[in-house]
Amino acid sequence: MTHQGMIIAGIALLAAGTYLMRFAGVRLGNRLPISERTQQMLSDAATILLLAVAATTTLFEGQHFAGVARVAGVALPCCWRGVVRR
Repeated sequence: MTHQGMIIAGIALLAAGTYLMRFAGVRLGNRLPISERTQQMLSDAATILLLAVAATTTLFEGQHFAGVARVAGVALPCCWRGVVRR
């Protein structure tokens, strides 16, 4: 498996884990008393985990900075599609 394939597989694994965490939350939500604040925190934690992996993959190649070209290559489509909001 190539390096890029391993990254994609890792992201897919994290996405599946996030989905399973959310599914478990729905299934256990009726059985365990969880406060609204805790529910919001768990939801935010899953999103933050995926964003952290995406940011790390964007900025680093191994243990070195990936370069301005990769950062620009990720930032430009995000700005173009309006993902980055002000």
